[in-house]
Amino acid sequence: MQVQESNPLFSFSRVVSRQNELAATSSASSAAPAASSAYTVTISQAARDLVATETSGNQWLNYRAVTLRNAEVDPAFAKKTAEHFAYNDSFEKHGPMVDISHDPIRYSATGEVVTEESLAAFKAEAAKVTAGRIALYQAEKVKGTPDAQILEKLFSFVDGQSDTHLRLLNWDRPSQQNAAG
Repeated sequence: MQVQESNPLFSFSRVVSRQNELAATSSASSAAPAASSAYTVTISQAARDLVATETSGNQWLNYRAVTLRNAEVDPAFAKKTAEHFAYNDSFEKHGPMVDISHDPIRYSATGEVVTEESLAAFKAEAAKVTAGRIALYQAEKVKGTPDAQILEKLFSFVDGQSDTHLRLLNWDRPSQQNAAG
């Protein structure tokens, strides 16, 4: 049984089904050349350029660019993402990611040993950052700023935080990418 998808981007089952048909045809006919089931795909220069920009450099900055681009074209995504990013308080509650694979426990992004003092300092700064994001989000909503622009402003707000805080989050500023490249 084959499931048909209405969206051509999700037509994987049709491709697999077609490949199976071609394989059955070529195995049934030993005289058929091996290349008869091969496809030729041409990728435009614009697509190659897009892939090059999305796969070069820092993964966070690539994710950020894709998120902002998606927010521009999908208002529902922009609204949900901006609101979630503004109100996300997980860092002030739990701290940054840590490596617990062996003692001592270390911050995943830096390899530094986690101490009660460093975790308390991080959580205190994270609480201030969360409060700042919420205030910015609410102020921009009152002004009627589009959600995609709010999301970009929220990212920029976080860019302005201390190097220590951002390092523990493994957060790179766009200017750091430009300076490195």
